[in-house]
Amino acid sequence: MVVQESDEFCSLYEWKAEKGIVNVKTFDVVVADRQEVVRIGWTSFLRGTPFHVVGWAASGAALLDFVCKYQPQVVLMDAVLDDGDSLRLVEKIHAQREEAHVIILSASDNPTYVARAHAWGASDFLSKSISRKQLLSAVTEVVLGLGPTSLGLMRDISRELSRKRDHDKSGGLALTP
Repeated sequence: MVVQESDEFCSLYEWKAEKGIVNVKTFDVVVADRQEVVRIGWTSFLRGTPFHVVGWAASGAALLDFVCKYQPQVVLMDAVLDDGDSLRLVEKIHAQREEAHVIILSASDNPTYVARAHAWGASDFLSKSISRKQLLSAVTEVVLGLGPTSLGLMRDISRELSRKRDHDKSGGLALTP
């Protein structure tokens, strides 16, 4: 299932919020990127949706502090933060908040980064050039347990690794049907 109507979903959420209807589930989000303008952009993408930004971070240390303090359901983070490679942080985030959905956003589509993010337990790996509608769709799919998403770069890596695992379990290719 791909969530196609994120804008309509968000409009419904905004309408319910205006009417005081409180049965809409919200999700706390921590946003981490070296550049403040990117953090502001991602936050504005999430404004008026069920995804509530509770903290910003430019470094891995600050990100881990926010995760410990706020216990967010979603972490949106750059692949490289101020204090270096952030892919290893995924494991540390899960140590503090096992249920957190960590979504990596990167300007690079390097398959090695994508595979490493998968190995460390990221929920998805998205391009930073993603639109608001695509980001909302991807985050929604991930929190619903449908990720990695069709928009992300991780789906193909996940499929390939699963195919190889199944191949290895079967002892190789079958010679007969």
